[in-house]
Amino acid sequence: MWKDWDRKLLSVFNEQREIAIQGARLLYPQNLIQHCGIVFRQLDKGIKHHYHIYLGKPWNSLCVSKSREYQCVTGALLAIRREVFEQIGGFDENYVFGHEDLDLCISARKLGYKVWYNADCVAYHFESMTKKLKGLEKFELKLSDPNSIDFKNYVYFHSKWGDFIEVDDYKYYLEDGEINPFLRVK
Repeated sequence: MWKDWDRKLLSVFNEQREIAIQGARLLYPQNLIQHCGIVFRQLDKGIKHHYHIYLGKPWNSLCVSKSREYQCVTGALLAIRREVFEQIGGFDENYVFGHEDLDLCISARKLGYKVWYNADCVAYHFESMTKKLKGLEKFELKLSDPNSIDFKNYVYFHSKWGDFIEVDDYKYYLEDGEINPFLRVK
């Protein structure tokens, strides 16, 4: 963890009451970005797919060094105001290990609060350590299997929030002068 990471979160909460949830700049051990905000892109059949924007970028890139609002941040390091958590009713227990953090963020936004990526709060995230110990095949994302937990979580999330979430990935790439890796050139 980087020094004073927790104070960076408290400072924003104290200064900006409209911010209910904050996420951190999370780094892989090689100092590459693991998380700096979650965006949505449009897939076929009206599906809005979420992903971590700027995954794998150097930790000090300009596009990851500015704090700003996103629809969602990861639960790997997420801070939420207690009163907002209680107002939402806590985590939606219909999910089974997946999408709870996204649901929490969208629930707060639906109530009029902001979800904030705090670029000044920096920590390392040793993602997938459990997966490596127990075997990656046990944690493979199975969106093509209608009987999988991943598929059920995904369907439930989109049935609940599909009309509320916005396709927004292009907005950040344009703002940052970055190339959208999913842009199809005709």
